[in-house]
Amino acid sequence: MKKLLFLLAVFSSLYTNAQTYSISFSGTGLSTIKVQNLTTGVIVDVPAGDVLLLSVITGIPEVNNVTSSGLKVYPNPMMDKSILELLPPLAGDAIIYVCDMTGTVLTQYKGYIENCIQEFSLSGIKNGLHIITVQGNGYQFSEKLLSSGKSTGTANITRISNNNQAVAEKKSILNFKGVQGNVNMNYAVGQRLKYTAVSGNNSTVMTDIPTADKTVTFTFTECKDGDNNNYPVVQIGTQLWMEENLKTTKYNDGTTIPNITDNTAWEALTTGAYSDYDNTPANSTTYGRLYNWFAVDNNAATRVASNGGKNVCPVSWHVPGDAEWTILSDFLEGETIAGGKLKETGTTHWASPNTSATNETGFTALPGGYRDGNGPIDGHNDGYSHIQENGNWWSSAEYSSINARYVDMYHDYNDLFRVNYDKKFGYSVRCVSGPAKPSTYSISFSGTGLSTVQVQNLTTGVIVDVPAGDVLLLTAAKGISKVNNMKSAGLKVAVEKKSILDFKGVQSTVYMAYSNGERLKYTAVSGNNSTVMTDIPTADETVTFTFTECKDGDNNHYPVVQIGTQLWMAENLKTTTYNEGTAIPNITVDATWEATITGAFCDYDNTAANSTTFGRLYNWYAVDNNAATMVASNAGKNVCPVSWHVPSDAEWTTLTTFLGETFAGDKLKEPGKTHWLSPNTDATNETGFTTLPGGFRDSNGSYGGIYASGLLWSSTEVNPENIWGRWLSYNFTFVGSHTVGKQTGYSVRCIRDF
Repeated sequence: MKKLLFLLAVFSSLYTNAQTYSISFSGTGLSTIKVQNLTTGVIVDVPAGDVLLLSVITGIPEVNNVTSSGLKVYPNPMMDKSILELLPPLAGDAIIYVCDMTGTVLTQYKGYIENCIQEFSLSGIKNGLHIITVQGNGYQFSEKLLSSGKSTGTANITRISNNNQAVAEKKSILNFKGVQGNVNMNYAVGQRLKYTAVSGNNSTVMTDIPTADKTVTFTFTECKDGDNNNYPVVQIGTQLWMEENLKTTKYNDGTTIPNITDNTAWEALTTGAYSDYDNTPANSTTYGRLYNWFAVDNNAATRVASNGGKNVCPVSWHVPGDAEWTILSDFLEGETIAGGKLKETGTTHWASPNTSATNETGFTALPGGYRDGNGPIDGHNDGYSHIQENGNWWSSAEYSSINARYVDMYHDYNDLFRVNYDKKFGYSVRCVSGPAKPSTYSISFSGTGLSTVQVQNLTTGVIVDVPAGDVLLLTAAKGISKVNNMKSAGLKVAVEKKSILDFKGVQSTVYMAYSNGERLKYTAVSGNNSTVMTDIPTADETVTFTFTECKDGDNNHYPVVQIGTQLWMAENLKTTTYNEGTAIPNITVDATWEATITGAFCDYDNTAANSTTFGRLYNWYAVDNNAATMVASNAGKNVCPVSWHVPSDAEWTTLTTFLGETFAGDKLKEPGKTHWLSPNTDATNETGFTTLPGGFRDSNGSYGGIYASGLLWSSTEVNPENIWGRWLSYNFTFVGSHTVGKQTGYSVRCIRDF
């Protein structure tokens, strides 16, 4: 009875701790699947038609990601003798014993077992089903053994080897056929498997965390370079990527890419070239080759000069643009953790600690190092550096005439860093499937008398000036990521400042870094006139401007902006005269301001410098354009430029209705905190209206609200004492409508007569 209970306990333990998942595979032309446990490093090969049987083990201590552990019994079934191949997770005293179906222990071995692969010979086992168990400090392995021999001898376990080779070199410990048609692998719940499926010359990578029986179906896509190297591919989100670093020595039309070994010659290049790390081809077998940016350039404007218009990637593949790297990192939930999800696990190819590497994508990023574009560095006389420590991959995005975009990952960081640097450097390449997407947008400008266009990125604040006839080249790229955290180890890192791109990169081209979805503000100049527009570029385009004069009585010229059907001034009024030249009184004394019932202006805080930025403040009598009252208010004069007027309450409502009442303030306010107090809630200035917070002067003469509030007159009376006004605040998203006394000092925006 005790033996029966023991046997039931053993089988119960096996069932509890070794539940099996059955994984089948399918795909057109499928021949074999390599399965790697990304936690343990164990690899097995599953021929097409066979089933992967995962023995789901629980209660076994976790093993680090460079060692695997387990018990292998072969041959099984056995005739006269079997080999027990054992790799325990921990060194220490252990016992190996064999039981028959009655629970009788037939033989056992007790001793100290190292944390390395060891072999034991098992013999003298009679015909029947048996259980082999290994128990050590905190672990237990069990396997079934079927003996079909006719032994009549004594069962015996004998140590026959003690193999101290590094486990990392023996990752194939479980790479065997358990029984015909099945391939066995130990598996702990939650571990991720990487499948590499092969069909002819094509291979596809997938990753999976099995939780039940399933069938995994593969599709195959050719990825063959100019040297006829075939690469595995991996689907990540909507993108299909190469799963290895490029190693071609030819463009995909068969043209040879020069292999430049000499440092001086490499530094002088302005055309495509490659090299092997340390000029050692064996490095390229594992890590791929290093290419300068000219070899990977696929931009229509520059590729002919760089590489004759050729493609370093396989046919129907291309070097990713910076925006495509962004799609990848966004899918992986951000640059700060994307690196870990892309890096190969373990420290076979990455230096320790290989921080947070899971390779859950199957991308299997390897650290090929780089070749300096400016000769020897860091004591490396050959200019090569940091293989196994960091991997760098080009994008096709040009950052300037000198620099291009790339991404990198480090052995001691979890991030995917996005940087720009010298086109002459040698970096690795990963290709992405499909036709090349534009990595630059070319923006041309036209308009009668156009002399220059000031372009401001409303997200980054970067400003560039584009002379008439020149082209704005937008590199579809974000600013530098995580610069302060980067461990460049001698690699020069360009830190972006707002003015970094304010230069002429090459003749007739002005460069600006740009990320998809960012809004640009154009201020175009023709003579004394200027026009404002905003735009979110998504392709090459030509922007055409029309110009309208907006000149006040002081001969100040104002930029204008079209919003819906209305043409507005894009700055606050600052005139000191009506448009026919009559001076408007400047009232500085509080009591006089309070007593005045005719047109007057003031500078905020009686400081003229404030008016240079924020415009002047006017009482309502200066802006009154109502036929019944304007003669008394200002002798019938107009504070606005000729053909312009102070907007009515209805015209303000037309504007805010067009923009949406709730968020009209966001769309009208200048972004940032240069002129507005924090937080300047959600300001985008997508209209180009560029509202500034000029504050107000109270009817008693006191000043307030500068940097916090923009307050603007309408021409519409509510009653004999009060007028409709509009206000925008640093901490609200809407445009407020309110009534205010006529003796208050507000800013003015004029609107074009139609």
